[in-house]
Amino acid sequence: MTTVLKPNPKHRGDPTFIPDLFEHFGIPLTVMPGAMDWGMGDFGAIQGIFWHHTGARTTSAAYIKNNPGLSNGLSSLFHIGPKGHHTLCGIGIAWHAGRGWGNGWPTNDANRVSLGWEIQSNGTDPWDEEQLYWVRRGSAVVLWYLGHDATIDHMTAHWEYSMAAQGKWDPGKGNGVSGAVMDMNPERAKVQAYINNIRKYGALDAPSQEEENGMSLTPKYFTDFIKGFFGPQFDLLAQVRDLLLDVQEQLRGRNLTGWAQLGKNAQGQNLTMVDALAALRQDVADLHKKIDEVSK
Repeated sequence: MTTVLKPNPKHRGDPTFIPDLFEHFGIPLTVMPGAMDWGMGDFGAIQGIFWHHTGARTTSAAYIKNNPGLSNGLSSLFHIGPKGHHTLCGIGIAWHAGRGWGNGWPTNDANRVSLGWEIQSNGTDPWDEEQLYWVRRGSAVVLWYLGHDATIDHMTAHWEYSMAAQGKWDPGKGNGVSGAVMDMNPERAKVQAYINNIRKYGALDAPSQEEENGMSLTPKYFTDFIKGFFGPQFDLLAQVRDLLLDVQEQLRGRNLTGWAQLGKNAQGQNLTMVDALAALRQDVADLHKKIDEVSK
């Protein structure tokens, strides 16, 4: 399996790390049959990612994998369903960007350096926040792995690249107006926040304030840890512990200082149960010896 616990800015080639990366960060992903061998060419360096909308409410992942309008070619790496579920449609270069330019992207040649996110939407319906939530998280982990920030030269909308060249306006604003475009600056900021969290905490989400302040190694901390580790069995373990402590006290006396009622040893110390049994055994042995002597 590909190592995905640290970024690899030197990565070259197809992004075969994606399934492992998504699994590591808990992002739901379906890999379509044949996707890991499908593409319109092989990647070299990957500059970043493009956001698109599919243009229709019902566009399927199968359509993106084999787009009939592109001679059944791969038209994007990802299809993202209405609730944000990512489907990996291919792993090689996809025909998604087309003609365009600007913001540090190759003119009319962004396909070979970019990964496409086709978000299932017509662009005019209000956006589902759950869908965008997962798009942001998926975008963040890929950019982080490649060593990029969520700047416009590494994360762009199709419209930012291709509006002048092709009239593209995806992803749309979702305000009911055809042609109105999504403001990508807030989206880049949200993706960047996730990237910053990964770099600082190793996770997409920052810890709570209590967690960030650090854990105090108190008895309660250890009790909570053991409860969390053993689960429902912890109460049974506590009962066993109490029973063992009771047995220990019975054997060695209160405060483990012996029992006064059992007598004292030569040093004047209270006898424990074991001491008393040993002394009793010796007394019995002495008694047997005396009986044997009398019987002779």
